[in-house]
Amino acid sequence: MPIDAAKALAAEPRTGEITWDQKDVQLYHLGIGAGVPATDPDELRYTLESRLHVLPSFATVAGAGSPGVISSLSMPGVDVDLARVLHGGQALRIHRPIPVRGTATATGRIAAVYDKGKAAVLVMRTE
Repeated sequence: MPIDAAKALAAEPRTGEITWDQKDVQLYHLGIGAGVPATDPDELRYTLESRLHVLPSFATVAGAGSPGVISSLSMPGVDVDLARVLHGGQALRIHRPIPVRGTATATGRIAAVYDKGKAAVLVMRTE
């Protein structure tokens, strides 16, 4: 599983269009347990079509992750076995509420590479 840090950092960012709609939002909310109990009026905003609000964490899965982690791990200079990859953490910055349906452009790149001897840490950034 070689990683050429210079190549990975110099690689052109990957850009792709992502889209989502109310069905994607509702499935995400149901998948993480939002909307429970269904009798709570405050929770209905996460499942009821007419009052649907989007949880900020939806941004991590909007558009099925493209050009997310998997495409970043196939960039020049990065040759890794996905079975041996560990997701170490994630940060998210939201500038405004996420709409129920939308289209956005996501640009992903390798921002840093840290050699840990028997392993490596890849810092990926998607905007």
